Amino acid sequence: MLKNMSLQAKLILVSTLSFVVIGLLVIGVVSFQMVNYNQTLMRELTVKNDTTIDKVVGGIENSVKSLTKDIANTQRIKTDIQSNNMNALSNLVNSFLDLKENPDFFCVVTDQTGKIIYTTLGQNLVGTDVSTQPPAKAALSGKSGVGFETTKLVKLAIRAYSPIYDDSGKLIGTVHVGKKISDSNLFVDQLKKDTGSDVTWYLGDERVATTLEDVKVGSKQENQKIIEEVLKNGESPIVKTEHGGKSYLTRFGPIKDSSGNIIGMNSTSISTAEYDNYFRNIFLSLIGTIILVCIVLIGIFLAFIKRSIAKPISSLTKGIEDLSTGDFTLKLPEMNKDELGRIREAVEKLRGYLVDILSRINKIQSEIHSSSKDMLEVSKASKLAAGESKKASENMADAATNLSQSAQEISNQVQQLLSAIDSIASGSESLAKSASNLSERTAAIADKSVQIATDAKAVDELTNNVNKDAREGAKIIQETQNTMNAIVVSVENLSSVMNSLKERSLEIGKIVDVISGIAEQTNLLALNAAIEAARAGDAGRGFAVVADEVRKLAEESQKAAVEIGNMINQTIKETENAANSMNETKEGVLKGSSMSDRTSEAFKNILSAIEKLSEKIDTTTQNITTITKEVQEIESEVSNLAALSEENSASSEEMAASAKEISTNVEGIAATSEEMAASSEEVAASAQESETMAEQIDKEANKLAERADELKNELDKYKFYN
Repeated sequence: MLKNMSLQAKLILVSTLSFVVIGLLVIGVVSFQMVNYNQTLMRELTVKNDTTIDKVVGGIENSVKSLTKDIANTQRIKTDIQSNNMNALSNLVNSFLDLKENPDFFCVVTDQTGKIIYTTLGQNLVGTDVSTQPPAKAALSGKSGVGFETTKLVKLAIRAYSPIYDDSGKLIGTVHVGKKISDSNLFVDQLKKDTGSDVTWYLGDERVATTLEDVKVGSKQENQKIIEEVLKNGESPIVKTEHGGKSYLTRFGPIKDSSGNIIGMNSTSISTAEYDNYFRNIFLSLIGTIILVCIVLIGIFLAFIKRSIAKPISSLTKGIEDLSTGDFTLKLPEMNKDELGRIREAVEKLRGYLVDILSRINKIQSEIHSSSKDMLEVSKASKLAAGESKKASENMADAATNLSQSAQEISNQVQQLLSAIDSIASGSESLAKSASNLSERTAAIADKSVQIATDAKAVDELTNNVNKDAREGAKIIQETQNTMNAIVVSVENLSSVMNSLKERSLEIGKIVDVISGIAEQTNLLALNAAIEAARAGDAGRGFAVVADEVRKLAEESQKAAVEIGNMINQTIKETENAANSMNETKEGVLKGSSMSDRTSEAFKNILSAIEKLSEKIDTTTQNITTITKEVQEIESEVSNLAALSEENSASSEEMAASAKEISTNVEGIAATSEEMAASSEEVAASAQESETMAEQIDKEANKLAERADELKNELDKYKFYN
């Protein structure tokens, strides 16, 4: 589910979970503190109630002690005891105690032996010997005291005792005044009124007085731990108790008699229901306030995330998606100067770099395409020039052959002329005719020589044009190579930008690691809170549930952080793929540069071949010029020969000499014709080599044009200018 969520949704989820976790932690801590405060408050109340009880008991002790002392020191009681006047004694006691107003007070008077002579507890007790009971025994020994006492007369009471002396100082009896705890609810009702808590008094482990409903007097305390801690160890524990389906926080304390012996215990019980309801209302109100504050904070934070993070991220994502479609004309929207703003600037720089690179590549593609056309034209011109050069060389070879044949014929005729010198007279007409034929043949040779010279000049001009075009092609190839080098530099810059983007992604991955660390710390805090809740016992159960929920939410936050980390890792992989694509592009450009180097080398070879061809053509032209001059000389001499044959047929010696000279010249013409034929063959071979090179240039130009078209097709996928 998290994999299919957008980054905005994940940020909102993580922030919401964080606020929920914080709110739950606050609620848990507050609830834990409130539980502790509730327990502390109730404990303080129980201690305060004990203080109140101590004050009440202290006041009662002072009251009964004062009454006991007043009665013991009254002269009338001495007289009534000595006279055994019980009615007078009864009236005296009633005047002090006012039993109608204080029915839980009692008074016991004994003689000097410890037998009861008067008591408000009932006449049936008169004559009872109580001398063995601690209070009576102490009073008979002349001591006065006050404290909790238990006797056969009253199970539990606060009683003061004092001896009674006559005027001579003789012990005549004892007086005991007390306030009942057992057999009367007045004492515990008064304590409940003063403390606001239920009170129970025990004689040993037996309840003798209580204000608790559904608890009977005479029942016993069943909790042996409490009995042991209070009655045996004299401790004052505070424990939870239940009576009649209600929960109480009860504090127990030992009761000691005047001798310091533990004879029972008392307890004050505070109902937890009222305080629980009170604190529950406070807790619910506090939770509602915290939830409301969290909702408001979440709303504010979500609005902040949407405005400052989610919206810019959406805009940035849309802009990058537009760039991914190949449209580099759209600029990303302006953003704040934060991390997203820096990412936007980096993407804008990358877009600018890509637009610049694509523009340069487009320009280079156009130049390559134009260069390929120029190369094709140059190759065509080279092939045409090579064809013309080949044709001219063939013509030159034919002309040289004809010239050689003519020279051979002239040589034969000169031989015939030499053999006919002896019969000059008889063969003057034949000589004139032969001279005329020789003149015509020589004129034809001269015309062909001129034509060959003209063709050689044309071949030279074509060779110069080819040389010029080849040099221009080499220059274009060099410019193409420089452009390829610029492309390599641009691709390297783009690879550097991709590496920078990868580093940015790694920085975002570190931020995700910090979020994951916060989730782990939250999980650890939840675990600590669960431990504290376990220590708190029953009071921390609710907090333990909250801590468990906090732990689960922390784990979900950590999972979301891991998903974000995975997305960042995917982004890094895609960046690396883009870098690999740039490297492949760089390799392609390097291959293109290598091909340009080979093309440049081919042009250099063409230039070298053309220069050699030009040198051969120059040599041929010079030979043709020499042949032409020699043919013109022969023509002139033949004309002179004809004139001489017409003027003087008898000049045989001069004719012989001229014939010899003609034979010599004809041999030179033959030799020149052979050299001219050889040069023509070399020109033809050079032309053939030039034609082969032109075809290779043609192929390379076609390949370059195809690569340019492929590059243009790739560029057409992107829009980087309006």
